[in-house]
Amino acid sequence: MYFYDWLKRYRAVCHLTQQELADALGYAEITYRRVERGYAPSPTFINRLIAYLQFPADEQAAFRHFALTHQHPAAHDLLVRVTHPRPWEMVVTSSQTMHLNETIPPLTKPPPVLNFVGRQNELVFYHSELKTRHLVMINGMTGVGKTALASVLAQQYTPLDYIFWYQFYPHVGIHDLLWRLTAFLAWHGEDALWLQQYAHTQSGPTLPLETQIDYLVHALQRHDFLMCLDDLQYVETNDHFIQFIDRMIPTLTEGKLSLMITSRQMPAFAHMSPGSPLQGLSSVDAQALLAARNLMLPVALITDLWQATHGNPALLMLAIDALRGESCPDMVIGQLAQVPNIVHYLMKTIHTQLSHNVQAIGVMQALAILQGTPATRDVIEAVLHEDSVWETLYDLGRRYLVHTHQNSTGEPLYMQHTLVQAFYYEQLGLTTRHTLHLRAAQYYMHNDHTLLDALHHFSQAGAYQKMVEIITDNLWGLINRGYAQAISEMLERLNTVDLAEAQWLPFWFARGTIATFLRASSIAHESYQCAWDYLALMPGTHITRHQQAQVCLGMGELLKYEQPQEALCWLLQGLAMLPELSTFEAGRLYRRLGGVYRMLGEYALSQQAFETSLCMLAKQYERERAHALTGLGILAFTQSRFQQGRDYLTQALQIYQSIGQFWSILVIYQHMALLLEMSGAWKEVLIIYTQALTLAERLHHTVRQTELILNLGTLKTKQGGFSEAHELLKQSLAQAQQHQLYRTVVLIQVRFANLYVRIGNYDMAVHTLTTAAHLADELAVTDQRVEIARTWALVHLAQGDYGWALTYAQEAVQQAQSRREHLEHGISLRVLGQVQCAYGRYDQAYTVFTQSITQVQDDPYEIAQTQAHWGIALLGDHRIVEGIASLQKAQATFEQLEAWHDLAWTNKMLTDLAPNVDTYSDYVFNQYES
Repeated sequence: MYFYDWLKRYRAVCHLTQQELADALGYAEITYRRVERGYAPSPTFINRLIAYLQFPADEQAAFRHFALTHQHPAAHDLLVRVTHPRPWEMVVTSSQTMHLNETIPPLTKPPPVLNFVGRQNELVFYHSELKTRHLVMINGMTGVGKTALASVLAQQYTPLDYIFWYQFYPHVGIHDLLWRLTAFLAWHGEDALWLQQYAHTQSGPTLPLETQIDYLVHALQRHDFLMCLDDLQYVETNDHFIQFIDRMIPTLTEGKLSLMITSRQMPAFAHMSPGSPLQGLSSVDAQALLAARNLMLPVALITDLWQATHGNPALLMLAIDALRGESCPDMVIGQLAQVPNIVHYLMKTIHTQLSHNVQAIGVMQALAILQGTPATRDVIEAVLHEDSVWETLYDLGRRYLVHTHQNSTGEPLYMQHTLVQAFYYEQLGLTTRHTLHLRAAQYYMHNDHTLLDALHHFSQAGAYQKMVEIITDNLWGLINRGYAQAISEMLERLNTVDLAEAQWLPFWFARGTIATFLRASSIAHESYQCAWDYLALMPGTHITRHQQAQVCLGMGELLKYEQPQEALCWLLQGLAMLPELSTFEAGRLYRRLGGVYRMLGEYALSQQAFETSLCMLAKQYERERAHALTGLGILAFTQSRFQQGRDYLTQALQIYQSIGQFWSILVIYQHMALLLEMSGAWKEVLIIYTQALTLAERLHHTVRQTELILNLGTLKTKQGGFSEAHELLKQSLAQAQQHQLYRTVVLIQVRFANLYVRIGNYDMAVHTLTTAAHLADELAVTDQRVEIARTWALVHLAQGDYGWALTYAQEAVQQAQSRREHLEHGISLRVLGQVQCAYGRYDQAYTVFTQSITQVQDDPYEIAQTQAHWGIALLGDHRIVEGIASLQKAQATFEQLEAWHDLAWTNKMLTDLAPNVDTYSDYVFNQYES
């Protein structure tokens, strides 16, 4: 029974409609309907269904497997059980999912277009472009009708529910776009990223920008959505937007997604896009527009008006309004051809006509202050300090000086055209501007969804101290809602002279934190250094020391990847500064210290730091504790303490599952699989890798997909499935190169070289190793140097160049030993032993083989490899009985692990024993080299 058939039968038995079950699960009906049509359910959908059906804990894994694979040993029995009794009143119990609909901002619909005329040729052309290329770019001067054309086209092309409409503003950037896209996908059932983002809104950094973009791009292309980006000119040169659009454009022809863009100029990335800038209306269409607006003029005057405005729809609309109040329209139209600024002339005419209505002027000024942001009547009244402006808004709407549309709740929203807004804003004096901006800010500051608007207006009003206060009080909430770039730009316009001295530190901390998030390293470093220098002049109180520790934490976070040694110094200094009772801050410092120590190869100190972090972090700090446990698990894995590593990761996994941290769960799966692989549980590993890869694909996490495919390829190499391993490595390399994961490319090339050594293709092994070594040098990658040197040793050994083989083997041993990587050390010792055997130095070989066994004692596969090569050495040294015994031990392990290639050559060594013992040494090495 397929999962979607099971769902249909469940509804039928319970007499539930699709809408009723969708409501119970917190999804739109259209999203639920797609699951019943056979679309794969998201992890969150499955979790909600499990909660709704009240599955016992021991049955949940089987049901998840059923939902993903359509395989369940007793699907019919399960159906009978969950439908008796029927769970009529059950609702989702997770606090995150129960309030999902309350936390997601409302969706933005395309703006309504009144009196739309003409443009039939453009509509046909752009509709065809959407159908064939999935990409439309509409560019042209202000007022030419780009937004109106895009809105009409979008609504002709697809239903409203499938349109994502986003308008850029000067003070809003790419991060807000990603936030809104995440919310849009959540409304359509793809809510894994939204839950992750919402969980972090106040507690700390969320996923890296690249991960968010990766998820969004992959999720969007699986749906028939139309994404409309209006007024792109505000962000088209933004580095993060370029990163987003570079990922988005190539996928348009691969999936179902379509993209429509409007901008005043053709974006740089669209140089190959067909079409020319949008022109004004034709004379016939201009006449139709006047008729639609009930303005009757002689044909000659209409022609003059059309020529003066070049058919620009916005100018025509302003002219229509200006002409209504004029007794001599021919004089006004005649002036249009003479005045240097037609917009200013028309707006002055309209303003004069409105001057008798004080409230109308006030409304126009209030809307101008809002600078294009759609506003409710409450906002306008708050800015004006007046009530009952609805009649005025209605009159201005009839004159098309104010555009009206509705939000998702049906409430009217009002805004002006850019040309009108610019005129009225310029008319305001500085004092009036500041007053109105301040009123707008005070209105917006009480709603989380409008905090950025509040900050913008506080900035425009010159109320910098209040702006900094709000930023520091809501820092991570603002960053994780996508406002980092906008806030950074606001802060960059400030200096300490704009603030009271008491706000200098919060300003530097906020600036440094946001710059670190945006990877603006120089700004972050400058901010933290300013804070550090200032605090150095303060008395050494507990508060001062606590603030100095915060600076150290920020510096450590900033420098941990690029300059880990300097990061270490800052973190240690922070711990020295911290007052004794500041356990939470100390716990955070120790956790980051553990990570830096691990990167530097100081594993004992890393272990101690992570353990201290756990002791200091109280149980309510679940996420921080889970991160520390993950760090301990990875550290244990690096040191070949597999069971301990598994225990740590299991604890972290339980916490991540309880708080819905899907991306962190994926990391745990990946490391858990590596631990199991090292311990020899290969069958279990394949299951976990498959589950992890499925989750990575559902989360559209390209980095994890690439790494998991690489790990599968490595395991297949060990198993002897060389063709399958080659395809997997090839696939992971393609993904790593596509997404510029160059550090991963180094490791993939090394694994290719290892594969080529096993199959005897030494030319390709040399090629891939050379590529890996050069890239590692270029990137200053150090963690792959042990494996690179070791594989070079194997290549030179196979080619009979024992001198270079010895040099590389010794280098691998020394590097692994200095990094205290026990497993890598043990494997490298084995290779060194193989080289010693080639020289006939058997006693030295036996010594390093013994050391190798000690170092790899927790990895049965590597133990067997050492036993096998030790056996070969013993046979070559004429110690036949011992050699056979050692080979037989290896043979048994290879058979248990199903390492077929290694099993084949050990079997051959044992079954093809030469009858003449005196020539056995030569026979062994001839067979081994072949």
